[in-house]
Amino acid sequence: MSAQDFTTLHITMRLTFGFLLWFAVLLPVCLIYTDNTADWGDDWACYYAEARNISAHLPVGQTHFRPVDYNGHYAPPCYPAGYPLLLAAAVRPGIPDMEHLGLYMSIWCAVWMALVAGIISHRWGVLSACCLVIIFLLSPYVLQTKGRIWSDIPFSIAFLAGLWLYTRRDGPVGTFLAGLCLGAAISMRSIGWVAVLAIYTDAAIDLIRAGTFARAYLRPLLWMTAGALIVPGFIHIAYPLPTDTYYLKQFSYSTITHTFQNLQTYFQTFRFFLTTGTDSGVFSVLLTVLILVVMVIGLIAARRDGILAYALLLTLGMIFIFPDTQDMRYLLPVLPLAMYYLAAGAQRLSRPYYHAGYIVLVALTICITWQRVPAYTTMWQRKAREHTYGPFTRDSRLGMAAIADLTRGHGRIVCVAPRVVALLTSHDCSVIPEGDLPHQLAVLLMAEPAYILSIDQRDADATDRLAIGHGDSLIYADHGFRLYRCRP
Repeated sequence: MSAQDFTTLHITMRLTFGFLLWFAVLLPVCLIYTDNTADWGDDWACYYAEARNISAHLPVGQTHFRPVDYNGHYAPPCYPAGYPLLLAAAVRPGIPDMEHLGLYMSIWCAVWMALVAGIISHRWGVLSACCLVIIFLLSPYVLQTKGRIWSDIPFSIAFLAGLWLYTRRDGPVGTFLAGLCLGAAISMRSIGWVAVLAIYTDAAIDLIRAGTFARAYLRPLLWMTAGALIVPGFIHIAYPLPTDTYYLKQFSYSTITHTFQNLQTYFQTFRFFLTTGTDSGVFSVLLTVLILVVMVIGLIAARRDGILAYALLLTLGMIFIFPDTQDMRYLLPVLPLAMYYLAAGAQRLSRPYYHAGYIVLVALTICITWQRVPAYTTMWQRKAREHTYGPFTRDSRLGMAAIADLTRGHGRIVCVAPRVVALLTSHDCSVIPEGDLPHQLAVLLMAEPAYILSIDQRDADATDRLAIGHGDSLIYADHGFRLYRCRP
């Protein structure tokens, strides 16, 4: 074994040991609390339905959710198959076991935290890693949502791992593995292509600076691109989905006004994320601005990590342009990159002031953690309480079972949570039209509904008005649901 090979092996073993150590520390934290339920926001239901189809060897897109043109922005017909493929390993027959799934996703969350902590500690030290993990990844928001059936955290793992591996440029094998990771990210969420674009952007800028074309630039790109194409290509062949232009349509709705509104929305979202949803007035605004300023300083100071910076900026640009906003969900995958540059900024500021930047970071960690104590306490107390909201309460289960019996094999249900209802009743479902009542009545027939379902926990009054205005007859009213049979 050559000296270079031995050095590479030594570094790899050291990084692996560091990752396992972080994982061993963070896994118990992630398993302590899991909010073992789901709400009526039905992204999770589409992911679960696709995962169940994969485990049952059915067509992955056969989810019983039927999009209608009058609400084309509600949701895509299907999501990419990468995350459902990952989720299929934990799917059990029958009604979804949310406790089992929550524990499964919590393990992935521990992997995510360990990877982020390992990368930051390797580059910026253990103190920075500890503080930033506590501030950002052990926040009440993350701890409450880490067990949810969302693709954000597994996507972030593949996204971050691919970028980090490529920045190390550890020969053809390393760059090919980076491509495979990025391919896995793309197969979960199409925005993963932004990482590939960031790598090509960095290579183009390097070529412009060099003033000449060099084969050394081309080889890593080819190996990375090959890996990035293999995974989504294989998944597309093995698990084909209906062709869809949903995301292209969504971006076509975007305007400059939308973008600036999104900027304001995400600033407020990030502010409440840091302060646990408590509007602390001037303090929370100053804290958010301080973190953003230090992050920008880190982006300027860590210029040699250009690929990570381009990935961060390009992803944020896509998120800000996209018309729909999803609280912190869309920002979760880029949190590790933001943390990385926050650590870079803190180190840059600490140099001339004898580690004052680290003192500020520790003080900030203590301050934010102290402010979150009531939220942590509430989370722990809520763990022992019976769930009173969502499709997995006792009433909701009984109501869904009754509705499934009444509607079996007869037409389509229209409701406000079609993917949840489709999953729990195995019945074709579409979303109700948006807008005022006259508009709803004018376009409702496009869905060809046989039933309209009103859910007390989800805007029931508007659904009831639609059913009554349409002249439908009430055939079931119990457990927080009202089912109307549509007139011919």
